[in-house]
Amino acid sequence: METHILFFVAAVAAGLINSMAGGGGLITFPLLTLFVPPVVADATSALALLPAYPSAVWRTRAKLSEVPRRWLWLLLVPSVLGSLVGALLLIWTADRNFMFLVPWLVLGGTVLFVLESRLSPVVTAPPMGTAASRRRCGRSRRRSCSWWPSTADTSGRASAS
Repeated sequence: METHILFFVAAVAAGLINSMAGGGGLITFPLLTLFVPPVVADATSALALLPAYPSAVWRTRAKLSEVPRRWLWLLLVPSVLGSLVGALLLIWTADRNFMFLVPWLVLGGTVLFVLESRLSPVVTAPPMGTAASRRRCGRSRRRSCSWWPSTADTSGRASAS
């Protein structure tokens, strides 16, 4: 009975975390590996957290409306292909190999999370030649424009590095 309560509380907490910031699987996966094989635990965790994804999209719909539709469709293809490849690798990989990879995958996710504030300005930079890039970089004809906050002054124009 205590196990069921623990799973319920963990599932609710993971769902909340996943809908707000992602990473809820870091709660459910380790808990499930105590009772079932790792590959089964990963698949169960992913399926259990599936309802949190639509709520996360709903919560960020205002930001998504700013993204050009063609980018959403362009990013959909690698996302679906990556998911399929990941699922096939999960099926074909033995539990031992999977357990070897998990800490490295978690480390990679953690590094990306920590570096997000540094990577975000690069990813969200407007394309060169657009009105937004001219406002950000000034009207210079330079081919490159630094998006890192530490190299731009307060006027929004890139400083000469």
